[in-house]
Amino acid sequence: MSCESMFNFKISEIIYNAEYSLEYLIEIFEIFRARDISEIYLVMDNVPFHKTTLVQNTIRAFNHVPIYLPPFSPVLNPIENLYSKWKGLVRQANSRSAEELFSSIETSSTNIASYDCLAFYRHMESHLPDCIQGCPVEN
Repeated sequence: MSCESMFNFKISEIIYNAEYSLEYLIEIFEIFRARDISEIYLVMDNVPFHKTTLVQNTIRAFNHVPIYLPPFSPVLNPIENLYSKWKGLVRQANSRSAEELFSSIETSSTNIASYDCLAFYRHMESHLPDCIQGCPVEN
């Protein structure tokens, strides 16, 4: 997710770990390279596999910078707002089978517009002054 859109999302039945996360990051980095985007600050939550040496070294090998959010800080992670909206849209579809569920996940993704992504980032940015001052933040 960027402040403009969702991109390169995948629907999968696998459980993500360091290996799958690494494959996904490399795909994204290749997209950045093709678009001539460099020196990305990659903001990530505290899922343990995000902090593995392999993942960190791969991020740095592509000349990007990993930034890890403080524990329990979903308000600083715009993708949490995206997931919340997306899950709400998927629930509204009221899927009755795995096939319907995967279809509704795909279809619902198209209902998240660029203005939604920008709003998620603005929501996060509105909390930054308090964070800088060391004040607690709540979603």
